[in-house]
Amino acid sequence: MIAALGLVCGSVSGAVAQDAVDATAEPDPITEPGGAMSNDARARVFFDRGLHLASEDRHTEALELFRQSMQLVPRASTALNLAIELQRLGRGREALAVLDALPELSPSDQDRADERTLRARILPSLATLIVRIGPTDIAEAAELTVDGEVVPSEGRERTVLLDPGSHRIAVAATGHLTERRSVTLLAGTSADERFELRSAAPDAVAAQAHEADPTPEVILEEPPPRRLWIAGVVAGVVVVAAVIVTAVLLAGRDPQLYGGTFPGDDVQPGSP
Repeated sequence: MIAALGLVCGSVSGAVAQDAVDATAEPDPITEPGGAMSNDARARVFFDRGLHLASEDRHTEALELFRQSMQLVPRASTALNLAIELQRLGRGREALAVLDALPELSPSDQDRADERTLRARILPSLATLIVRIGPTDIAEAAELTVDGEVVPSEGRERTVLLDPGSHRIAVAATGHLTERRSVTLLAGTSADERFELRSAAPDAVAAQAHEADPTPEVILEEPPPRRLWIAGVVAGVVVVAAVIVTAVLLAGRDPQLYGGTFPGDDVQPGSP
């Protein structure tokens, strides 16, 4: 009994001692805001780690580190690296959004030139969706949603750049039934979808809003005539072939990640 009590007391004492050590432990200088490193230095560490992971093809991890570096010290070079990693991960639409925000970072002339080069590489990897909305009297006010996110746009005809793959499209307008469908797009191709909204009684609109499955797979439009279908297939094959040729030509020219200096770096004469 005494021996057992001694073991319990020893365990408690050890736990208390460990808690005391943990309480006095220094915060991680990199991950903790209260650490010894400045934000500039921490941003540099995250950035360099991102470069290292990207060189090992660990692009998802590299992307996260570049994001952390960007949050601490927004820089054009870091933004360009974000765009490159997003493109490598097949997220070209997000990469374009990063490039669109580049002017806010006071980019240099070289940064702007690199942005144009990256944009030219990303665009062929995307697909184009053309959405035509009717009737005309409600087209301007209709809301276009892609994969659950509202796309800022207006007009009867709207063009959206999307990553290849399947996407959920919805068009809604006050007093009309929302029309939804799924489309599958290939890189470098274009799809033309027409949404003709039908007016409905208020109770019908409310009932539709509470449907258990708001994204049915059924397309309301009639299938196109056979000749148009065959022409579409032939055109699709031609476009896909062109995309493949472009990809082959671009192979081996993977964009290089950028470095540059951070605030507080000891810049030596001749440094970039």
